[in-house]
Amino acid sequence: MERVYQVGDYYDDGVKQGVVIEVSADGLHGKILSLQQHHCCWADELEAIRSEIGAYNKRDGAKNQAVAMQQENWQERYPAFAFCASLGEGWYLPAMEELETFLRDDEYVINAVNQHLEQLGVPIVKGWYWSSTECGYFAYDDEYLVARVHVKDFKYPWNHGVKEEDKSRAGDVRAVARF
Repeated sequence: MERVYQVGDYYDDGVKQGVVIEVSADGLHGKILSLQQHHCCWADELEAIRSEIGAYNKRDGAKNQAVAMQQENWQERYPAFAFCASLGEGWYLPAMEELETFLRDDEYVINAVNQHLEQLGVPIVKGWYWSSTECGYFAYDDEYLVARVHVKDFKYPWNHGVKEEDKSRAGDVRAVARF
C-alpha cells in the first residue's frame, strides 16, 4: 500500500528526504523541498553573469535545471544549480512560479513546512530565494537578471514579492524534487 502524503509531511523514500510542499488530490504524488539550504550566487564568473542560458521557464524548474546542466563547466559557473544537483538525481532549482506558489500564496503551507523543518533541526524557510528563471537584462551593468522570491510574512503581508536580481549576488537556495 502506498503512503498518502499531506503538505508539511516528512518524505523519505530511502533516496530523497524533504518536506512535502505540494500534493496531488490522491496524496500519492507531489513535490518536496530539500532539508538543506545553501547561500551562493546564481552565476559565478563574468561570462556566465553577462550571458543568458535560456532558463526562461516560469513554471517548471526541472526544465531550467536541464538547460543549465547543458552549459560548459556548469557546476563551476552556476553554483545555485550545482547545489541542487549535488543533492542527487531529480533535485532542481525551482522556477519563479513554483516558488511563488509555495512561498507566497498559502500561510498554512509555509507554517506546516517550517514547523516540520524546525522539528528536524534544519533552517526554516524565510527571506529571499533564487529561482531558476531568467527574466531580464540590466544594460547599465551589462548583466542578465534572475527572479528572486521573498517568503510572505503573513503578519506584514506587504513584505513580500518577486524582484529581478543580478546573477552575481549571493542568495539562498532550496532545491525541489518530485515524488
